[in-house]
Amino acid sequence: MKQSLATGRGKASKPAGKAAGSAASRWSLPTPPTSYGEVDDGKICRHLRIAPTATLQELKRAVLQGYEDQYTPAEITLFSCKYDDKPKPIRTDRQCATALSYQPDWADLRVGDPGGAGSVLLVVSAMSDLENELLVLPAAWSSTEETLLRDLTPPQGASAAAAAALPVVQSLANAQPSLFDPLPLPAIVDDWLAQVREAPQSLADLLASDRPVAAAGRNAICVQPLVGAGGRGETQLFDGLHAFLVAFFDGTPVRLLEPIELSIDKGRRRASVGGRPVAWRDECPVSGEAMPHGQLSAPQLLDALKPKVLRGGGSSGGGGGGGGGGTRVRGAVLPQDAFCVLGVTLIDLFCGDDDVFTGGLASLGSRTGVFSFHRYSSGAGGAGAAGGAGGAGLALARACKTAAHEIVHMYGIGHCVHRHCLMNGCGHLLEDFAAPAHLCPVDLAKLAAVLGSRCDLRRRYEALLAFCEAHPDGFAEHARWLRSALARIEAAPPARPAAVATQPPPSQPPAAAAVRGQGPRKRDAPEGRSAASAVQTSVDLLSSDDDAPLVKRIAARMAKGE
Repeated sequence: MKQSLATGRGKASKPAGKAAGSAASRWSLPTPPTSYGEVDDGKICRHLRIAPTATLQELKRAVLQGYEDQYTPAEITLFSCKYDDKPKPIRTDRQCATALSYQPDWADLRVGDPGGAGSVLLVVSAMSDLENELLVLPAAWSSTEETLLRDLTPPQGASAAAAAALPVVQSLANAQPSLFDPLPLPAIVDDWLAQVREAPQSLADLLASDRPVAAAGRNAICVQPLVGAGGRGETQLFDGLHAFLVAFFDGTPVRLLEPIELSIDKGRRRASVGGRPVAWRDECPVSGEAMPHGQLSAPQLLDALKPKVLRGGGSSGGGGGGGGGGTRVRGAVLPQDAFCVLGVTLIDLFCGDDDVFTGGLASLGSRTGVFSFHRYSSGAGGAGAAGGAGGAGLALARACKTAAHEIVHMYGIGHCVHRHCLMNGCGHLLEDFAAPAHLCPVDLAKLAAVLGSRCDLRRRYEALLAFCEAHPDGFAEHARWLRSALARIEAAPPARPAAVATQPPPSQPPAAAAVRGQGPRKRDAPEGRSAASAVQTSVDLLSSDDDAPLVKRIAARMAKGE
């Protein structure tokens, strides 16, 4: 049976791409990627072209055309958002003008304007099944080649590693035909850029930020398996993930730690990790949906793993910058030589009573995260990493992308709006599955800068290719891309002394300095639709001041590494 992203009303949809409206405004229904399967009409967003000078009433009338004029303008409320996860209502013409503006941070993303000079392409998403509250956001087009080259160029005073990587990333950025697909436009309401407006992050932005820095003697990336009773034989996925990360973070030590066994007492509905309690459940309290495979509380599991700060002492486990003399407490697993640790498990996770499931959780301040393989073997419902539609090879390929994405975040690298890239955000699992496994040139330049001189980009690609060729089940497509990238590097002209930017790119607004990692807002499940299909999960583990569940919309502030 074909996996459906959502089922429900079954309202007949207009043909995809059919336009309506006057010359002043035109709307269309996008076609979701075929990998999404069957998509209910209620989850498809609308694309709307309109003049940036439109009044609120004009915008409402244009939006309503895309929703069959089922309401009057007075009966709907339009919302917009910027950097945070709280959509705000548009109530005045001035607020409307702000919502339609690409300034200041998206000035470079306003391209591809086939509708005529000066029009704005909006993504419109229904915030509930009633379709009387609608979120409107400008569409983020891929940045121009000029902006791409500007944003990957190191600023004056950048490290030698950043300058040394410049010839390679420039050769990749200049490749014709391009190695990097354009940034996809959102097709359904849960897609990442149908939900949030991310500020672009250049290499100069990253280097100027107050971010976690891996110090000498404290730069290892650790992978911590968390297994159920008798699960120590489940090593294939953990070993494969470790081998991929070794190649991905070339030159940085990546260690696979000894498994920690999770002691689960189903009768008491709890587990124990290193002597610390973690809640366990077999159903979702709000929806009543049975979870016979069992789920662990991600927030409590993360709390059991991350280092603690004792009163009067430093951070246990060699935390960055803390005073010495800290004492390790039970459950803390960040080794003294580690920059970060990612706990990985085959057991499903949840965050709250109203969450069907969550992909994982992380804390930037403690550089600790947890992540589950469970949902990575099939569609949005997932059947467990060891089986299901995709099998272990596909589950490993999907999980490797997510684990690498989250560890890259821990270095202070935000989401990408330059090209279709591993560092794009994700609003649900199917969008994550469709993401590429490679970094765009800007994010590759950032990775080289944060890893330092120990990272060699050509050697990194060769190591990743060797891994992919050894694991053809799930990695064949990435292997083909890597061969193309290596051929382009080989064909590039001899490297000249690396240039640096004479002027830094425009600085981001304060609020954009590090708002990252938002997931989808929740939609009420209509009658006849299961909570499992109504609630999608983001796969972005990054948190900030608080530990934020993926299934909930989060705003991860990375400016101060908190």
